[in-house]
Amino acid sequence: MEYLYNKYYWFQVRVGNQDVAKYTSIVIIAFILNFYFIICLMLIGSLFNIEIPKIPKIGYIIGFLIVLILLYTLLVSNDKYKKIINNETIKKKNNLLAILFPLVGFVVLFFSLFIKMLQNQGRL
Repeated sequence: MEYLYNKYYWFQVRVGNQDVAKYTSIVIIAFILNFYFIICLMLIGSLFNIEIPKIPKIGYIIGFLIVLILLYTLLVSNDKYKKIINNETIKKKNNLLAILFPLVGFVVLFFSLFIKMLQNQGRL
């Protein structure tokens, strides 16, 4: 998480959001983690033909807020973010994992949608 936070923080600084970079970085990570949660629910339902009960929108919002608060306490509170963003070993690592983290989520999402389409057509 520290690696992702560092990379997304410096991305936010580069695009001109330096004053809110410490907060937008955790929002980005929380959004992607919740995105992965939804993808996992879709894949479990599609691959194993399990009826996943519908989760109300408030459930997703509460889940997002819980992840956001957890990330805030782990990465930002008590100025922990200063230690993370100044970590030279993380800075020297390439950005590949930070780019692949959301990208893999979209690929898996389209894969699961393709599987669901094949199931609806009766081919799978």
